Parts: sequence; C-alpha cells; structure tokens
Amino acid sequence: ACGGTDTETITVNAVDDASFSYLSSTFCSSESNPIAIITGTSGGTFTIDNSGDINSLTGEINLGSTPAGNYTITYTTNGSCPATSTVNITIDNGGEIIITPAGPYCMSNDTVYFTANITGGTWTGDGIVDGTIGAFSIPVAGEGTHTIYYTITGACGGVDSMDVVINPQAVATVTPSITIDYGTSIQLDATGGGTYNWIPTTGLSCDDCEDPIATPSQTTTYCVEVNKNGCLDTACTTITIEYNCGEVFVPTAFSPNGDAANNLECVYGNCIVTMNFRVYDRWGELVFESTDPSFCWDGTYKGSALSSQVFVYLLDATLISGEVVKLKGNISLIR
Repeated sequence: ACGGTDTETITVNAVDDASFSYLSSTFCSSESNPIAIITGTSGGTFTIDNSGDINSLTGEINLGSTPAGNYTITYTTNGSCPATSTVNITIDNGGEIIITPAGPYCMSNDTVYFTANITGGTWTGDGIVDGTIGAFSIPVAGEGTHTIYYTITGACGGVDSMDVVINPQAVATVTPSITIDYGTSIQLDATGGGTYNWIPTTGLSCDDCEDPIATPSQTTTYCVEVNKNGCLDTACTTITIEYNCGEVFVPTAFSPNGDAANNLECVYGNCIVTMNFRVYDRWGELVFESTDPSFCWDGTYKGSALSSQVFVYLLDATLISGEVVKLKGNISLIR
C-alpha cells in the first residue's frame, strides 16, 4: 500500500475591539456636542437609548435635541467578529443661562410669560405667579422696576436675572363734546400722553399735536390716541355742526350800468354746496347759467349787453345740511 498525508488550513479571526469613551460622563445641555473617542476598531455604529439624538457614525451627541436624563451609548463594530461596548452618560439642564429680555409693560397688560435659553429652571421675583412656566402677573407686580431671577440647580446649575419695568397706564383726556356754527372753528385740547395721534385728520390744523384747531364741515367725532412710555389710551369728542345758513336769495332786479352798485345778478346763500342757476329771456332762450355762487351774471349774452327787460330764472341748490332748495322767479334788468 502506498501511504500519504492530507492537510487543511483553518483561519481564526480576532474579535473586534469596541472600546470607546467620551471626555466626561456628565454634560450640560448648553455645552458643545461631545464626540466619541474610538480607541478600538473604527467603522462601527453608535446608538443611544431613551430617544436620545446621536450621530451613528461619529457618536456625536446632539445635546440641543436630547432632553436631560441618563443615557446608555452603545458602539457595535462591523467586522467579521463584531463586538459591542457601552458607556453611560448623564445630561443635565444648565450651562450659561440667558433670559430672553422682556418689557417694559403697561398696567393695562395682564399676564406674560418669560423664557430662557435653557428649560427646567425656576422663576422667582415679584409678580411671578407660576415659577415653573415663568408666568408673570402685571397687576400683582404693580408699577415700578422688578428684578426677576431664573435659577437652574444641579451640576450644571446657574442663575440669571433681569429688571422688568411696568409703567403707569396712560390716561387720555380731551375737550368735551360741543356744538359750533358751520364755518367756525374750535381748539381741541388733549392731555395724558407724550405723543398724540388724532383720527380722523379732516378739518384739523395738525394730527400729532396736543391742541389742534378743528374746523369740520359736518358733525365729526374726533378721537385722540395718547402714548406715554409705550402705554396707550384713547379719548373721543364730538363736534356737532349747527347750520345757520339763512335764506337762499336771488335778487329780483339789478342794474349793470357801470356805477359800481348792483351791477351783478348773484345767488346768495351761506351754505350752498351745489347749484344750477339758469336765466331765460321771454322767448325761453337760455341767456346765462352758473353752477358757482361766485360766478354772477353781468347782464350780457354772447358778449353783448342786453337791454332792459324781464327774465325768468330757475335755481336748484343743495345746502351743506343736505336740504334741497328750488326757486323760480323773475329778474328785472334795468339799464
């Protein structure tokens, strides 16, 4: 018989080393994100429990989106003989505390809520009615300057403070309501503000002063908003217009003879807004027409002076009060 030898090579791979660490086991929520230090086999995958936020490739923990608490970080290698290791860390609320600036406020405000860059702290100071959520009652605090504190305890604890100013409520006053004649003026007077804003502006000599002159053409309610240290208040007054218009009058005769007396035929009335004044001769021909009380007839027609005779006029007018006036009559032209 012939003898022989058969051999088989067996490869045994070493188990990966999953060693890793962080510079600390406790972090503050406002710190820079920590990154894992891999001392074993690289290229593995990181995971975190309790809904933490971690970069699976680098092990960087996102402190901004990971709530305070205790977490276990797991690193698993990806080799043919993978290995796993864990590190326990703690994230605390805290670090450099920065309160969001607030105020000033007015006594007319009610409850406001303060915030800071880090949650989980406690608010204290005059006017704080709920230290957990930063509820600040302005009526409880009252006028003045109040120092408010925000404190976080624990390893990452700290405190920040701010002064909150509450200004007195502005109180606006204005001239009482009044009745005036159409075409006249009255001075309004407002108090209670550092600045003033009148609405509406129609008929006022100024809309941002304390004491405008008001000349409204119709009954108007004026309101003034006063602003004192950012605190607002409004007061109103009504100016009622009394229309003492008198009679709308058309003279029955005029003498355009150049003697400077009674040379024009005009429509007279204190409150005419619109009008249509027409003059006809005895044959019914229109010899003059005017829609403006200041435009009067000089006794001519097509540039020529008319002789003495009697004309007929028609007048349709509307007054500032809304009254409609219709007149008809005769006009004697006397040379």
